[in-house]
Amino acid sequence: MNKKYILYTLFFILVLTVLYFLIYEINKPKSDQINNAKSNLDSRDKLPKFENPLTGEIVYSDSEPLFTKNTPLAIVVNNALPARPQAGLASADIIYEMVAEGGITRFLAFYLSELPQKVGPIRSVREYFLIPVKELGDSILMHIGYSPQALQKVSEWDVKSIGLRGASFYRDNRGNLKVATEHTAFANAEELFSFATSVNLNNQTNFTSWKFNDSLDPDSSLKANFLKIDFWYEGDYSAFFKYDSNSKDYVRYSGIYNNEPQILIDDLTKKDVRVKNVIVQFADEVPIPGDTQGRLDYVLIGEGKGLVFRDGIVIPSKWKKDTLNSRTLFFTYEGKEIEFARGKFWISVVPSRNENQVKYSE
Repeated sequence: MNKKYILYTLFFILVLTVLYFLIYEINKPKSDQINNAKSNLDSRDKLPKFENPLTGEIVYSDSEPLFTKNTPLAIVVNNALPARPQAGLASADIIYEMVAEGGITRFLAFYLSELPQKVGPIRSVREYFLIPVKELGDSILMHIGYSPQALQKVSEWDVKSIGLRGASFYRDNRGNLKVATEHTAFANAEELFSFATSVNLNNQTNFTSWKFNDSLDPDSSLKANFLKIDFWYEGDYSAFFKYDSNSKDYVRYSGIYNNEPQILIDDLTKKDVRVKNVIVQFADEVPIPGDTQGRLDYVLIGEGKGLVFRDGIVIPSKWKKDTLNSRTLFFTYEGKEIEFARGKFWISVVPSRNENQVKYSE
């Protein structure tokens, strides 16, 4: 009996010991993760801190990031139906979308933190596209072709156009033999930067950064998880943004197919295009006297209305831009400069006459 008792006791102690170590091992990773996270934060804080002037994103690094060394690179990107899906949009820090002609929008993508190997299709520039180019540090500009008004202003405003200086690009019809030539031009952003440097155009110019913060007072604004923009009319060039509350991103959709918005996929990364901030900037649309092609101009110097979307809310706003080289600033109706979420931007310039064609909902 004594032997059995001793054996049972030893077995019970063994079971308890095994259970203890099992429980310890299960909980140990959680503790280690917390300790590792604290260690990473401590080591990160010892590194130099850099803030991207375009996006407000903060990088801790012992070497300077790209955005501290370069002038922003602006590339005019085609948005006609045969040009889709475009390449390199997911890497852009800021994307402007404006109507070219006939209600067809075109993109102006700015690159400073990432240099994608393929961007395009690249298209011609319009005069009003040059205004964001000048205000963002007198950016380098890549385009293929131009309107007569844009060509005149490139010279008059001393725009750093590498498109006019012979920067290289290549043709890729992506297997579609029927696509027109104007939808096939692409370039490597890193090579464009190298070319700009070789012709002494990659020289930094300071510009005013927007204000950023990491959180908003939820009571100060209206919830808006869905945004639809019809620049001229509903259809292929309607823009949609849906808020992802998990990642706090706005996912971009382009056009309507079978009554459904079509998600915008980057042909280079095969990922959807996401941004942290969406701005709708209303601007007066005016005809250009004597232009036989019916080209238009958009008044982007002065003042106007706007809408700012971040963190699933909308802030009715006003914009103001005093001069060609000054930054366009956005304010609440109470006069406070708006603070943005740290991250990428999409800015849609919409004709003031179509203010009621911008709709959002919770």
